[in-house]
Amino acid sequence: MRALSHTGNARALAEAERLAGAPAPDPCDQAVADLTLAEIRYERGLLTDHAYAEVCDQIAERLGDDEPALALAVQARLTSVAVRAVRSADADEWQRLHEEALAVADEAERLGLPSAAAVACATAGDMASREFETTFTSDFADLRFAQSMGYEVPLLARAEQARHLVELSQRSSELYKRAFAFAERAEEPIVAAQVQISFSRFLTLNVANGIWRSGVLDEEARAAGEQAIACALRAADTYSRHGNPRSVVIALNAAAEAARAIDDSARLEEYGKQAVEVARKYGYDDLAATADGIRTSPTVQQLYEAATNPPPLHRLDPQERDQYIQEMMRRGGLTADQERLVRPVLERTMATEVDLGTRREEVCQHLAILQDLRGPKVGPFDIEDPLWSVTCRMRGFSSINRHRRARPLLRQFVSAFCWSCDFRSPGNPPPQSDNSEGGIYAPLLNRLGGERE
Repeated sequence: MRALSHTGNARALAEAERLAGAPAPDPCDQAVADLTLAEIRYERGLLTDHAYAEVCDQIAERLGDDEPALALAVQARLTSVAVRAVRSADADEWQRLHEEALAVADEAERLGLPSAAAVACATAGDMASREFETTFTSDFADLRFAQSMGYEVPLLARAEQARHLVELSQRSSELYKRAFAFAERAEEPIVAAQVQISFSRFLTLNVANGIWRSGVLDEEARAAGEQAIACALRAADTYSRHGNPRSVVIALNAAAEAARAIDDSARLEEYGKQAVEVARKYGYDDLAATADGIRTSPTVQQLYEAATNPPPLHRLDPQERDQYIQEMMRRGGLTADQERLVRPVLERTMATEVDLGTRREEVCQHLAILQDLRGPKVGPFDIEDPLWSVTCRMRGFSSINRHRRARPLLRQFVSAFCWSCDFRSPGNPPPQSDNSEGGIYAPLLNRLGGERE
């Protein structure tokens, strides 16, 4: 039946339903029939991840802990946790899934089931690596944000978190070593292929998050991406030789994801097209849609460049600006009471930046506003409207007046200086990462340097 199902034959489902509905000589035979039916229904898209996992858990519960049925119960529990883990995007669930997979691995090892132990260890390693990579990248972004706002995270807190992350990283690596060792002991190519796909995804996640942290695809990251592609393609070859086209598609998708991570558009297209063709040939529409989505997605490097060069604030709609404020407060780690103090000031500051962006497009890109940073704060955030002044980045002079509302200052400055200025240049200035005087007045310094030459 599984062979029929793998090739998309509709008879497989009918045969599985007939077998599961027939009287079984003992509970183990009935469990095998029920698991087979659930697997085929899942592969045909008739069961969701959650529903398939529930069926497996119910079968494991029904089998109990008696020794003759225990091996089958472990397999059912493994299928449940693996199915729930593979597409889980809920970071709050990863620790629980990691512990559950680890418990299954230990029980499988105790019972002498290296195949189940290998897959369970790989699943536990996957969950630990996701927790590590996501936490590391998020903490890195939070730290960079805090430093950009002039707010330092206490060294002790950073050291504690660093120790936790090191432990997570080591745990994930050790689990994959165990997974490969169990797979070798099992001497089953399909089991080795399952571990290879999981390890490929682990490497791809590592590469992608490295790019998000640094913006650079270095040689080490590229080598890891190549290793991820090689693992996925070995798995695809194994599944092809064993007549399992569904898993071939899954492996090709993993290879495409790795190509996407290392900015290899040619191989992303190649593996994606292959996956779509195989999936459609055998009727796996869900996997064909996934493959097509991967194939047509931007590479990680392209996404990073888009994320680090966002549109100016005045081009965002009100909902996007509100999300921007929410994310700033989240990264600042504010309490609900602190948010109530900070939000109104942030909203008015955002409105000031929006007005400045509009003025730059309409009047001159060299307009800038300077903020007095000495007001009362919660963490890096003002809780009172700051004093503003207006300056010209090209000519170097600033308004004498300062005010907590920048809009009238901008209007006065433009009327007095900009309309008749020879250097007036409407448009959006390039992103400015340096907020020192040298960075703010870079157009003036560049002009003076050019005149001296």
